[in-house]
Amino acid sequence: MGGSDYRDLEKIVERLREQAEKESIRLTIHGHQEMVAENISYAALCESLLESQVIESYPEHQRGA
Repeated sequence: MGGSDYRDLEKIVERLREQAEKESIRLTIHGHQEMVAENISYAALCESLLESQVIESYPEHQRGA
Protein backbone atom coordinates (compact mmCIF):
# COMPACT_ATOMS: atom_id res chain seq x y z
CA MET A 1 0.00 0.00 0.00
CA GLY A 2 1.43 3.28 -0.98
CA GLY A 3 1.83 6.36 1.16
CA SER A 4 0.24 6.46 4.58
CA ASP A 5 -2.74 4.25 3.59
CA TYR A 6 -1.48 1.53 5.94
CA ARG A 7 -2.83 3.56 8.88
CA ASP A 8 -6.30 4.13 7.37
CA LEU A 9 -8.33 1.05 8.33
CA GLU A 10 -11.22 1.93 6.01
CA LYS A 11 -8.85 2.09 3.04
CA ILE A 12 -7.26 -1.22 4.06
CA VAL A 13 -10.65 -2.95 4.12
CA GLU A 14 -11.71 -1.27 0.87
CA ARG A 15 -8.55 -2.40 -0.91
CA LEU A 16 -8.83 -5.97 0.40
CA ARG A 17 -12.44 -6.16 -0.76
CA GLU A 18 -11.53 -4.84 -4.21
CA GLN A 19 -8.78 -7.44 -4.49
CA ALA A 20 -11.11 -10.19 -3.27
CA GLU A 21 -13.77 -9.23 -5.84
CA LYS A 22 -11.14 -9.47 -8.60
CA GLU A 23 -9.68 -12.63 -7.02
CA SER A 24 -6.28 -10.96 -7.06
CA ILE A 25 -5.09 -11.77 -3.54
CA ARG A 26 -1.38 -12.59 -3.41
CA LEU A 27 -0.37 -15.25 -0.93
CA THR A 28 2.97 -16.02 0.64
CA ILE A 29 4.18 -19.60 0.54
CA HIS A 30 3.53 -19.81 4.27
CA GLY A 31 0.01 -18.44 3.83
CA HIS A 32 -0.71 -21.03 1.15
CA GLN A 33 0.66 -23.80 3.36
CA GLU A 34 -1.58 -22.69 6.21
CA MET A 35 -4.62 -22.61 3.91
CA VAL A 36 -3.88 -26.17 2.76
CA ALA A 37 -3.35 -27.35 6.35
CA GLU A 38 -6.68 -25.80 7.40
CA ASN A 39 -8.50 -26.92 4.22
CA ILE A 40 -9.37 -23.34 3.22
CA SER A 41 -9.95 -22.74 -0.48
CA TYR A 42 -8.89 -19.62 -2.34
CA ALA A 43 -12.58 -18.96 -3.13
CA ALA A 44 -13.43 -19.19 0.58
CA LEU A 45 -10.61 -16.77 1.40
CA CYS A 46 -11.89 -14.22 -1.14
CA GLU A 47 -15.47 -14.66 0.07
CA SER A 48 -14.49 -14.09 3.69
CA LEU A 49 -12.52 -10.96 2.81
CA LEU A 50 -15.63 -9.44 1.25
CA GLU A 51 -17.25 -9.40 4.68
CA SER A 52 -14.17 -8.88 6.85
CA GLN A 53 -13.41 -6.29 9.51
CA VAL A 54 -10.09 -5.05 10.85
CA ILE A 55 -9.98 -6.00 14.51
CA GLU A 56 -6.39 -5.07 15.28
CA SER A 57 -3.75 -3.08 13.44
CA TYR A 58 -0.04 -2.85 14.13
CA PRO A 59 1.30 -0.09 11.83
CA GLU A 60 4.61 0.11 13.68
CA HIS A 61 5.36 -3.63 13.68
CA GLN A 62 9.02 -4.46 13.00
CA ARG A 63 8.10 -6.50 9.88
CA GLY A 64 5.82 -3.81 8.53
CA ALA A 65 2.22 -2.78 8.84
